[in-house]
Amino acid sequence: MDKIEQALKIYLDDWGDWCSQEKGFAFKKLRPMHIGWKVPDELALGQEVTSSLPYIEQGHIGTVDNRKIVLLVLKAPMEGISILQIMQLRPGSTDSLGLDHVAFYCNEMSALEDALKKTTRRWEHQSNPGHSWISLWFGDKQREAKFFDHTSLDLGAHELSETSEAIKAT
Repeated sequence: MDKIEQALKIYLDDWGDWCSQEKGFAFKKLRPMHIGWKVPDELALGQEVTSSLPYIEQGHIGTVDNRKIVLLVLKAPMEGISILQIMQLRPGSTDSLGLDHVAFYCNEMSALEDALKKTTRRWEHQSNPGHSWISLWFGDKQREAKFFDHTSLDLGAHELSETSEAIKAT
C-alpha cells in the first residue's frame, strides 16, 4: 500500500497545483472518491488484492471490457479517499501501470462539461457497458482525472443486484 499512497500524494499535489491555477470551474471543491491502480494481468491483480487485504473492509470483483476490476473499500481512507480500484490492463493496451487516475464525485456534470467546452484542455466523454464519465488530462504530466455523478461502489452494487436477481429467477 505504501507505493500506492506515495503515488497518490504526488498526484494530489499536482492536482492541487493545477486547481489553484484553473479558474473556469471549481475543480478544487470536488471530492476524490477512488484511486485507480493499474496492474499488468490477472495474476498481478490477485497479488495486489492479497497484499491489500489487511487494509480492506469489503470489496467487489467484476469483469469489464475483458479484464477484471476490483473495488476495495479501505478501513482507513488514503489521503481522504475511501475506495481503491485495482484494474487489470485491457488486452492489447500499452497503458502505463501504477496510478492510472483519481475519480472525483461531481453532481454537476453538465456544468463541468460546459466549462470544459470553453477551454482547450484535453477531455472527453468515456463509457463502458456499466456507466459513463468525463475524463480530463491535466498538468505537465497529463495525469488523468475522471468525473462521475455516482460512486464506483454504485456500479458494483448494481452488478451484484443483477446477479442476485438472475440467481433467484432460475
